[in-house]
Amino acid sequence: IESVIKLIKDRGTPILLTLAGPTAAGKTEIMDRLFKAFEQSDMKMTTIEMDNFLMDRDFREENSMGEGTHHLQIFKGCLNDLQMGKKIKIPRYDFINATSSHDPDGNLKPGCRPIEIEPADIIFIEGNFPFQMTEITDLIGIKVVYLTDDPVRLKRKWKRDIDYRK
Repeated sequence: IESVIKLIKDRGTPILLTLAGPTAAGKTEIMDRLFKAFEQSDMKMTTIEMDNFLMDRDFREENSMGEGTHHLQIFKGCLNDLQMGKKIKIPRYDFINATSSHDPDGNLKPGCRPIEIEPADIIFIEGNFPFQMTEITDLIGIKVVYLTDDPVRLKRKWKRDIDYRK
């Protein structure tokens, strides 16, 4: 937490920050702690969930990330706009129907609403692959990888799975 705060002070804002790590590593806990640490300051924060940029399941290729799976041009444009202090509208992904609010060409579908995101000093990018996407990696100011020992991760995953079944 202290290292991230120091990096932000050194690099300035607005800044894109992403946190990656394996399932059950504790990414959500770290993000919560970062948000609490930044609430103490006068900096504004926001989050962009990469999953909202997924294309409809019917249009996605077999790859887990990239041009055939995500609205990458919209994503890149939104990241650029946020860094310039602009309010953005991003796609909204429906996990139940596996559909995006946008068609494959990036146009808003009739009857769908995008998600509006206000500009902020610190923009968290939430997702599994943010800095593995060469199309956006240069835009990200701070890249954090959070690793946890396998026994700890397995214990967390097991507990989470039990909690979901209740």
